[in-house]
Amino acid sequence: MGCDGSAPGSGVRPMTPDETNPPAPATLRAKRFQLHTQEQAVVIMRTDCHVCRSEGLASRSQVLVSSNGRQVQTTLFQIEGDSLLAIDQIALTETAWQILRIEEGAAVTVTHAPSLESLASVRRRIYGNRLDAHALGSIVKDVAARRYTDVHLAAFLTASAALPLDEQETTDLTGAMVDVGERLRWDSPIVIDKHCIGGLPGNRTTPIVVAIVAAHGLVIPKTSSRAITSPAGTADAMETLAPVDLDIATLRRVVEAEGGCIAWGGAMHLSPADDIFVRIERELDIDTEGQLIASVLSKKIAAGSTHVVIDIPVGPTAKVRSEATARHLAEQISAVAARFELSATCLLTDGSQPVGRGIGPALEALDVLAVLRDAPDAPDDLRRRAAALAGAALEIGGKAARGEGSAAALDTIADGRAWKSSRPYARRREGCVRHPSRPVFIR
Repeated sequence: MGCDGSAPGSGVRPMTPDETNPPAPATLRAKRFQLHTQEQAVVIMRTDCHVCRSEGLASRSQVLVSSNGRQVQTTLFQIEGDSLLAIDQIALTETAWQILRIEEGAAVTVTHAPSLESLASVRRRIYGNRLDAHALGSIVKDVAARRYTDVHLAAFLTASAALPLDEQETTDLTGAMVDVGERLRWDSPIVIDKHCIGGLPGNRTTPIVVAIVAAHGLVIPKTSSRAITSPAGTADAMETLAPVDLDIATLRRVVEAEGGCIAWGGAMHLSPADDIFVRIERELDIDTEGQLIASVLSKKIAAGSTHVVIDIPVGPTAKVRSEATARHLAEQISAVAARFELSATCLLTDGSQPVGRGIGPALEALDVLAVLRDAPDAPDDLRRRAAALAGAALEIGGKAARGEGSAAALDTIADGRAWKSSRPYARRREGCVRHPSRPVFIR
């Protein structure tokens, strides 16, 4: 036996003192780079950084950055020279900085990111295998924790398009997306929501519907998405009138005071994986049926809705091209919603041409305000479309008899109740509808 207790010739060497007590991970000083990368967490280090060399890190490596008990998985980029960073510094983009919540110069450690077991399920899906609830739950959990790169996300979404999700997979994906985020509860037996499948420019009915429904005393905490396949999403248009990056406490306060609210769902961590998926779907210009259903319903369920009205525009250039496809989609939405005790009412609407007069966030907001004011020159197609959807909500909410909801909604616009209900946000910023590139003033 060797003096260390190992057999001669065994190839086992004694551990040195340093190996017995391995050194603590090297630390770097954090620098806020103020670079916006949407949902992507990115860090920048020098190529000659001692950590990069000791860990064998190269550009595009996945690294885990930790500080004060918080951590974020990031993509590493590297720079040459010392003009931007000292050798012991690491630059963090805004997404990574906000997740870690650190101060300038804080000490952070950098290690290799752990392997992701859920990627095995993504590969299985690429090769045409169905996934169960556990596999989908693991994928969504890692997505919500921002452990997936854009390549991983694109692979999963593409695999879900090449072999469309079946009803069970769609249900399991919906449940997984709800489970990783916050979930609201309301002290009301009926909580109304509304959603449009999208793909129709100018179809900005949500602010009108919320104003009408709230005017009748119903609860409608509306969470909306940003654009996926159209020039502007509801959250984008609404942001020209009032802030939409609301937290849950603010949403509750507004709903308690006004009965309704419009907020960007991504800011409240309701189905947080959805906004990550949406960003990649927008770049790929895809919105497959199963992913669409999971996206829509997960946010409605998480928002505490009991009833939802779904607008499905049908037209030769819309997202849904035929009535047969629309009816199939409506059946799938209703079937999956029912599994979560959510009642879905789907309306097939005309998607043959754009709605209203303006396309883009600010111009669509102007159309909305014209309808709410019942202005003589307000776009009638937007008025009647919004009334049909609001009417369906009034009927399921018990505020209008069956078949009389649309007329009741039009009356609510004509007698000024919708405008009065909407004024808390319509008069925001002294009548100035702001767009990131220019101000547009209401006359």
